[in-house]
Amino acid sequence: PDRESGLNRLDRMVRVIEETEAELSTWQHDSVLSALNRQPIATWLPLPNSVCVLLEQVATWYRRTNGRFDPAVGRLIEAWSLRDGGHHPSSDILVTAKARSGFGHISLDPARCSASRLADVTIDAGGFGKGAALDRVRRAEHAESGAWMIDFGGQIAVSSEGDWPVALAHPELRDIPVVEFLLGEGSIATTGGSERDVFIDGNLRIGHVIDPRNGMPVSRSISVTVWHQDALAADILSTALYVMG
Repeated sequence: PDRESGLNRLDRMVRVIEETEAELSTWQHDSVLSALNRQPIATWLPLPNSVCVLLEQVATWYRRTNGRFDPAVGRLIEAWSLRDGGHHPSSDILVTAKARSGFGHISLDPARCSASRLADVTIDAGGFGKGAALDRVRRAEHAESGAWMIDFGGQIAVSSEGDWPVALAHPELRDIPVVEFLLGEGSIATTGGSERDVFIDGNLRIGHVIDPRNGMPVSRSISVTVWHQDALAADILSTALYVMG
């Protein structure tokens, strides 16, 4: 209704997103997820309730997708240098990284709100962090009136008030929209390679999404867009379906 109330809402939303990042970012050494990734093997780490609930949801989707969605691939991301320009690892390094990957090596105790690593695996929030943050904003703002949209680049969420114009990019040509529509509720998430895939050794394309079944980057000339009322589900399913092809 006015600039001041809009700025106040924006400030509240940003704080929720920053709090989520402080828990899930693997770029921040002092985040909850970073602490879990450093936790000594077979020892329990108490978790904030928000992270405990989220990891239970992640575990459910890991099971429902038969492991096609698996965020415990941090060692494989390191092996392929996906956050640092890309690099083709040796077969020995790849075998070691594959052995140190998999959400099946994470044990959760919801009753005590704790988690433990059964092997030296690391969790990467790239496949679920955006969705988790968007859902937290929605829950924090559900009692407030007024339409809003949050655009995280690969994922968008909106309130249930009003329609927002959204354009989906061509899987290979990001400047060309292939479909446009009005988004009135929920969240859409897109997974594809046109923005973040890299090329090494001249023309070898390295995808930014790992197939947890074989430890290899996925490179496809497609993108997958998922709409879901829950942003977390949209985020996770777009990744899983992209892996599945």
